[in-house]
Amino acid sequence: MVEMSKEPAPPNLSDAVCPGCGYSLRGIESERCPECGLLIDRTGLGESRLPWAHRRTIGRLRAFWRTVWLVTFHPRRLAGEMNHGVSYADARMFQWICVVLALVPVMAALAPLDPNRLLDLGVQFSTLDRAATVAVLGLGLMLFLLTASGVASYFFHPRSLPVILQNRAIALSYYGSAALAWTPLVVALTALALGAEGIGDLAAPVVLTPMAHALSALAIGAAVFQVAAWWLNTFSLLRWTTHCGAGRLTAIATLLPVFWIVLALVFLVVLPAIVAFVALVVVSLV
Repeated sequence: MVEMSKEPAPPNLSDAVCPGCGYSLRGIESERCPECGLLIDRTGLGESRLPWAHRRTIGRLRAFWRTVWLVTFHPRRLAGEMNHGVSYADARMFQWICVVLALVPVMAALAPLDPNRLLDLGVQFSTLDRAATVAVLGLGLMLFLLTASGVASYFFHPRSLPVILQNRAIALSYYGSAALAWTPLVVALTALALGAEGIGDLAAPVVLTPMAHALSALAIGAAVFQVAAWWLNTFSLLRWTTHCGAGRLTAIATLLPVFWIVLALVFLVVLPAIVAFVALVVVSLV
């Protein structure tokens, strides 16, 4: 008796949604979405297309930068991961890597600066004082990057979605931090621009050459692109993962920059000021 080969089991659509309109596909056997008429690729629903999810196969470095590229230039494709199981732990790991990539080059650029030359306060900063200042600024910057890249997640769980889809949307929101991965490029262009203008040496006159102007324009353009991509990608991910209404989209579009500014003031201004005040009090008592 010849054993008949079995066809592969169709992907589980119990938790899948239509990539076009977000309509639940639970119990739907039609090849098209009954809500918007989009042709459903059932084979595509069964496998994740997120490079970071396949990092053990394709390599961590390649998977990371492919994911950064996907988020930066194709956020709608990333939103298609709502049809798969999205790992929250993987998303937070990706966020941490992006934060480190933003933190390290900025602190490497700030560490060699001498406050005695930059600030004419009549106070001489010792090596220990400089190290403590860098440590406090580094802590503040790290906290700012973590909170700024995570605050958007509070918008990604509208009650109109099932809980499992809310969890997937929240996990995907952390991939919006991919824009931070471009920080080394921004820092490098800024350093080249400052060097070309002679600003690196305070005793030397500033030289404004065409090359300096071009590098300055590139540095400013890269910084603007990075911030704009961070904002736009987060907005796009919210739109395509939750299919929420205009109210929630307007809220994140207007409030997200406000949150970033407030967090920057808290962790980059208020926190260092508090630490400096406490340090002065302790030193005066010793």
